[in-house]
Amino acid sequence: MTVPSATMDCAGAICSSGGVMPSRSLMPRKPSVRCTRLKASLPRNSPPQTLLFDAFFEGFRSAVPNLPALLPEVWLHWDPRTVKERGPDALLRFRMDFLLLLPHGVRVVIEVDGKHHYANGAGSADVQRYAQMVRGDRELKLAGYEVFRFGAVELQAPAAKADLKAFFEALFKRYGVPTN
Repeated sequence: MTVPSATMDCAGAICSSGGVMPSRSLMPRKPSVRCTRLKASLPRNSPPQTLLFDAFFEGFRSAVPNLPALLPEVWLHWDPRTVKERGPDALLRFRMDFLLLLPHGVRVVIEVDGKHHYANGAGSADVQRYAQMVRGDRELKLAGYEVFRFGAVELQAPAAKADLKAFFEALFKRYGVPTN
């Protein structure tokens, strides 16, 4: 896998939000390994998620080490019995596309919604599937998460990277996270 050079600028981003990682002097010398591992956890069948990830690192290049980590593919709760009882699709709403842990305990979920969020396998609107998605949003919000959604088609537009940078700038401004 080739990782854009912008992702090489993310040294320290993993520990900046919670302080649970050791100091930089104790961390591995190759920050690109951490960035590569984060990027490798993105689903291969979601170019819009990859674009969001890349836009974050390209947009904030030198500031990334001091920003909260953009964590892809985070599980809210994993219960293997649920998979056995209801099948692997039962847990789809328990996986977040991205999680940002901001200062003061603010938890931000960023979702990239492809057609599977609102349509059945044949591509037709599926009101039950949509209802499950919005119920999941309510549950996340009641559990203390902020939820922001992007339509996958938004992230395929020519201005997508600029729009994403503006979104992250506004998000960080709202929560008092310096970006320089």
